[in-house]
Amino acid sequence: MVLFVFAHTQAQNNNKKIIQLSGLVVTTDSLVGIPFVAIFNKTDKRGVFSREDGFFSFVAREGDSILFTSVGYSPHIYVLPSNLDKDKLTIVQLMSRDNEYLDTIFILPRMSREEFRDRFVNGDYADDQIAIANKNLNKQRMSEIGEHMAMDGNENGDYFMKKEQQRFYYGRQVPTTITQVNPLAWYKFIQAWRNGDFKKKRNPDDRLE
Repeated sequence: MVLFVFAHTQAQNNNKKIIQLSGLVVTTDSLVGIPFVAIFNKTDKRGVFSREDGFFSFVAREGDSILFTSVGYSPHIYVLPSNLDKDKLTIVQLMSRDNEYLDTIFILPRMSREEFRDRFVNGDYADDQIAIANKNLNKQRMSEIGEHMAMDGNENGDYFMKKEQQRFYYGRQVPTTITQVNPLAWYKFIQAWRNGDFKKKRNPDDRLE
């Protein structure tokens, strides 16, 4: 009896017309395509996913129940109509958002269970969100953190442009340095002055006027 019912059901399914089902899955509020929606045929247990723009296309039969599911949206079931005069059907499936908001959770670092128990019992967490934000945005604290951080993209770009500017300015020459504050340069100057290196040598042929 069971085999007869199963064979009869299979025969009915095989007699149903095959339909090329295509369409778009969009949001109800803005009509924007929803990517990667799971489209499952509950009748023959097969399914596909929509493309990035929400388009889909697959083969089904008349009377099949098509389930549309996606994270963040309410599921929808579409039943293919029977006695269609064509073997192709195009639909636009609307899906409404199903937002679920969770309570705020604060994750705080703890060294051990004993410290967690002590902080949980004796800790003072009376500060509101604005007070916590002001503490986190303290200029002195942010400056201390910034001193130990590497340069970001903008800083690296500025450093590279300054080096390129310096290279183009000096060309292949060695950049000159300021010697007015160089102790070694002052020492050599004083030694040369004591040795008389800066005295002009008199030519014997010169006449005194």
